[in-house]
Amino acid sequence: MAALEAGGVMEPKDALTILAQAALEGAAGGEILRVYQAQETLAEALRLLEERSRALEALEARHRALEARFRQLDEARGRALLLLLEAHSLLRRQA
Repeated sequence: MAALEAGGVMEPKDALTILAQAALEGAAGGEILRVYQAQETLAEALRLLEERSRALEALEARHRALEARFRQLDEARGRALLLLLEAHSLLRRQA
């Protein structure tokens, strides 16, 4: 909460905790259980979102690596084609 008071950005987990505390303060009877259930559901959703975010970052890194590798392969293919054309030219001169 200090980050928010200092003008910073609140973390989702902190926001969830604050909302749950506020809801619990205003809840009565059976509502308290529903607040806890909602908090657990939202906490799980945050965990899943964080997991998917990490997975996306890993996929993006893999994608960048594959793009770099494809560029290398394309360059190598170009060099191989030039060597093949040069070899063909040399063979034609010898014939």
